[in-house]
Amino acid sequence: MTELWDWFLKGGYVMYPILICSVLSVAIAVERWLFYRNCIASATFLPKLKELLQNGNYTDALQLAKDNKGDCPRLAERYLEQNSTDLANLETNANLVLESYDEHIVFLDMIVTVSPLLGLLGTIIGMISAFKVFDLRAGQPFAITGGIGEALIATAFGLIVAILALALHGVLRYYADSLTADVRQCCAILEIRKQNEAKA
Repeated sequence: MTELWDWFLKGGYVMYPILICSVLSVAIAVERWLFYRNCIASATFLPKLKELLQNGNYTDALQLAKDNKGDCPRLAERYLEQNSTDLANLETNANLVLESYDEHIVFLDMIVTVSPLLGLLGTIIGMISAFKVFDLRAGQPFAITGGIGEALIATAFGLIVAILALALHGVLRYYADSLTADVRQCCAILEIRKQNEAKA
């Protein structure tokens, strides 16, 4: 830990923005994970809902929605509670839900891009300092090689943070896409009610 801190200090002032990026990456990942966890419905909810709606059991379908947690049950509950089969409100609520899945993920995209650039900036600043030392100490090649070695620390840390943010982004994107697919499937299932009313 002490050695890691020494490397951090050798990386220069640009290491602090890189550290902030790493903390933000973890904070966003934790916040999104807690959010997604509350959005996920039971794996059996959509098949049961579809079966009940196909059989015209709207009361049981509404009770099923009330008994389950997640975004799909809440959408189904709102739609089945209204007397109308108008899908406009359903589509509006579904769009609001889908938009909430993408919140804050864009910041991980930014961190993936910014972190390596910050590391590169730190390296360039470090190399400029190293060449200045070399000018002052002519004939001492170790002065410049040591300075370049320290300058590369910023790039290494920047890449580490970018890789971390990219991995977290991939995981969160997977959950967001899965939830999006469930919401769209839920909306398609709820349209069965309107189709049944049209046939009646």
